[in-house]
Amino acid sequence: MTVWAGRLLAALAVPFAVWTLVRLHRYREFDMAWFGRTRRLVEWTLLLLTAALLCLWAG
Repeated sequence: MTVWAGRLLAALAVPFAVWTLVRLHRYREFDMAWFGRTRRLVEWTLLLLTAALLCLWAG
């Protein structure tokens, strides 16, 4: 069960990671509103990846 949860979380984290990389590559100028949204996106991506790794490790 935890392996499937880990795979699901990893599948959810990949689009967040790709979107974050695209945003970082496209917008290089510094904008505080953009930086805040991107930082939250990075935090959610890391959270999902960490949860996926923990589920896979526990399973």
